[in-house]
Amino acid sequence: MEGGSQKQGDLVAQHGWLVRHVAYRLKTTLRLRFALEELEQMGMLGLLEAARRFDQDSSTSFGTYAYYRIRGAILDEALSQQGLKRSQAAAIRRVRAMGDALEGLSESAEPASDMDYLVHAMACATTASEVMESVTAELEESEELSGYTASPEQVAEQSMSKALVRRLLGHLPEEERELLEDCYFSSMSLSEHAERAGRSRSWACRAHARALLRLRELMAGASSGEEG
Repeated sequence: MEGGSQKQGDLVAQHGWLVRHVAYRLKTTLRLRFALEELEQMGMLGLLEAARRFDQDSSTSFGTYAYYRIRGAILDEALSQQGLKRSQAAAIRRVRAMGDALEGLSESAEPASDMDYLVHAMACATTASEVMESVTAELEESEELSGYTASPEQVAEQSMSKALVRRLLGHLPEEERELLEDCYFSSMSLSEHAERAGRSRSWACRAHARALLRLRELMAGASSGEEG
C-alpha cells in the first residue's frame, strides 16, 4: 500500500508541468474567465485522480491517461459555474465531447497501426463536433445566442444536421444511443452516465468512442445515399 502511494506521488510530481500546460491551453483557447492559478488547481484534482486510478498494466501511457483527466476536471468545473453564457457553455461542451471521444479511443484495444489510430481519432473528433453542432442548433432555435443571428441558409443547414443526427441515433444499439443522448443532448458527463448505468468511467469512454465510430459510418452511408 505504501509503495503504491509512493508511485502515485512520483507520478503527480513528474506531471505537474502537464497541469500547467493544459490549464494555459484551455484558458487561451476557450477564453475562460478564471485565473490561471485557479485552473491549475482544478487540473491538479484531475491529476491526483489519474494517479489513483491508473492501471500500471495498461497499454496507455500515464501521460496520455492523465492529460484527459486533467482536461476533463477543468472543463467540468468551468461548466458548473453560474452565469456562463450559453455560447461559451456550448463551446466548452464541444471541446469536452471531443476529448472524451479521443480518451475512449486511447483506452480501446490498440489499432493495427499508427495510421489506423489517426484515422479513428479524426473520425471520433469530427463526429463529436458534428453532434455538438446539432445540439448548438437546438439552442439557437430556443434562444438566440448572444451577439449571433444565423442566416436563413445556416438555419436550414443546422435543422437538417439536427434531424439527421437524431434519425441516425435511432439506428445505434440502445446502450450506445442512450450514452450519446445523455452526454450530448442532456449535458450529462461520461462519469454521470456511467454511474447511472452502473458501469465504470473507463467503460463509458470506450463505449463513447465505439458509438461515435458507428455513427460516423451511418453518417457516411446517409451522405452517399443522398449523393446517389
